[in-house]
Amino acid sequence: MAATSPTTSSPTPPLLPQSGRQVRALIGAGRQGPAWSVAVGAGAVAAAFGAKLFLDSLAGENVAYIPLFVAVATASLAAGFASGLLAAGLGAVLDVAVFQVSRGTPFLDNPGGPVRFVLFLLASGLIAWLVSATRIERERAREAADRFSRLLEDSPDFIVLIDPRTWRIDFANAACTGFGWEPERLLGKSAEAVIPGLRELEVAPRTTSPTGAVSLLAETGEARPVELLTRRIDLGRSGTRLFVSARDMTERVDSTARLLRLARIERARAAEFQAVIDSIDDGVAVFAPGGEVVLVNEGVARLAGRRVASESDLWTALGVALDVSAAATEPGGRSEIHLVDPDRWLEMRRFAVHTDDDDGPAEPSSLVVLRDTTAGRASREAREAFLGILSHELRTPVTTILGITHLLGRRSPRLSADQRHDLALDVAAEAERLRRLVEDLLVLSRSEGGRLEFEPEPMLIQHAIPAVIAAESRHTPHLRFVADIPPSLPPIAGDRTYVDQVLRNLIGNAAKYSLDRASEVRVEAAFVEQEIVVRVLDRGPGFDPRDATRLFDIFFRAEGTARARSGAGIGLFVTKSLIEIMNGRVWARLRHGGGSEFGFALPVLADDLDPEEQAAGNAEGESQPVPDEDVPPGREEPGTPGPEIEVPAS
Repeated sequence: MAATSPTTSSPTPPLLPQSGRQVRALIGAGRQGPAWSVAVGAGAVAAAFGAKLFLDSLAGENVAYIPLFVAVATASLAAGFASGLLAAGLGAVLDVAVFQVSRGTPFLDNPGGPVRFVLFLLASGLIAWLVSATRIERERAREAADRFSRLLEDSPDFIVLIDPRTWRIDFANAACTGFGWEPERLLGKSAEAVIPGLRELEVAPRTTSPTGAVSLLAETGEARPVELLTRRIDLGRSGTRLFVSARDMTERVDSTARLLRLARIERARAAEFQAVIDSIDDGVAVFAPGGEVVLVNEGVARLAGRRVASESDLWTALGVALDVSAAATEPGGRSEIHLVDPDRWLEMRRFAVHTDDDDGPAEPSSLVVLRDTTAGRASREAREAFLGILSHELRTPVTTILGITHLLGRRSPRLSADQRHDLALDVAAEAERLRRLVEDLLVLSRSEGGRLEFEPEPMLIQHAIPAVIAAESRHTPHLRFVADIPPSLPPIAGDRTYVDQVLRNLIGNAAKYSLDRASEVRVEAAFVEQEIVVRVLDRGPGFDPRDATRLFDIFFRAEGTARARSGAGIGLFVTKSLIEIMNGRVWARLRHGGGSEFGFALPVLADDLDPEEQAAGNAEGESQPVPDEDVPPGREEPGTPGPEIEVPAS
């Protein structure tokens, strides 16, 4: 691209001087001094008189002031305005004395004489003024041309003058050598052979040229990026020329390329840094001294529930009432923030980010790191509770077993055979209790570590329930267990060990809280909508509806039942974990007339049933009456939700 302007011409010399300097130049005697002005004026007058005498002799009459006008113009052109005025005055006086008075022509008696004299002086003065002004402008033009030539030669840029008619170069400055051209070798050369596309660039009117957008070809053919400026100038008699100036942009282009590379690297580093920050689960934010956001990651948005615009906006979004900006004043200091709604705990760390500007160290920014410690605190509290419960739950059966075995180990005739048998049953019961606790702890450990696995296999629930009931009835002979299980239930896709553990937990839980010795524990099973539904019903104390949502939480034990019976609070959590890993569902309900229902449902192994068997199973399951005289009308299907309270565990 090029910058062009319309054709311009040299300004017309002013008719009158425009400054005191010009007046002094006109009146002054030129560069040679006053003597030279006087000599030139006098010489011009002498030459004019000689010419006038000659012309008078030829013409036979007075040729008037014509030679004197020529003398005035000559003196003004040669020595300046003062010399011209001197020639005009001296010539007028001598002309009167020589050609008029000496010939007997009275000057004052001739009415036209004085008038011609005055007119001659005025005309000659004007001629001297105009000629002197022209002389000064010519000198100025010559000096300007000299300065322009020196500027062209001394310029470090590539400068050529091009004839726009032929597009040939007719001037090249010395700086062309640095661009791969000897000046004399450029003269007469086509401009477009040196700067390709120059004609199109010059024709289109432009005001700027982009960096490195134009190439200048050296004599060797090497292209060099240049910044181009073109302008048409009028050189007077020499005509119009296209002035072309090219500035080497190689270093600037290289610098620009380096800056672009550095900018790309910087953007890549910034993107990597932002990706690292965004990958951190903790909330990370950098705030300017005034609180404005400099950098913030997705963790802050997750904790705050929305995007934040400033530090105060962050605390507002978190619902923090206290001034947390000064909560951690030490570098890397920690502080904990308790959020009431929802109930959460946050750990905050604050770091000062020091930077320097042109005036020295600037006020530091703040790096804030937020971490949600709610789960960690809950885990620590649960672990402490677990250790306390576990130590108590393990100590009880171990102490009982240890005491009884010591008693049985003595050779004492005071223990009868029946007493020894009862003590052995107590040892077996405590050992069974210990075994169940260990199994539950094993499932709990695998569940929390994500290592709980499930290998589905066909099994019949009608075979598993009686075995568990028989084992439980041996430990609680005072209770009555009733099983309502159709013999033709289809197989389920489950794990026998897991199903047995679930049944033991639910049936054992019902037996534990059946305080009435004449109480009954019912176990029902039915095939309903491609699932085997199992319900364990008791007439125990039930549970507080306010605790309904927490029944299957780990280590939770309702306040009333915890005082009535000991326990670790992990049985229902383990039950829920095992049922969910087998793709089932589990629930808890309150019963009419008191007591609880804990149940689960597991999908049947549908691939092993043909449509007729499935229909028969559905009909059989739906036709089973609910042998619970306290269940109100409207609950025709086993496993359907009760009308009072239902607590889905998942």
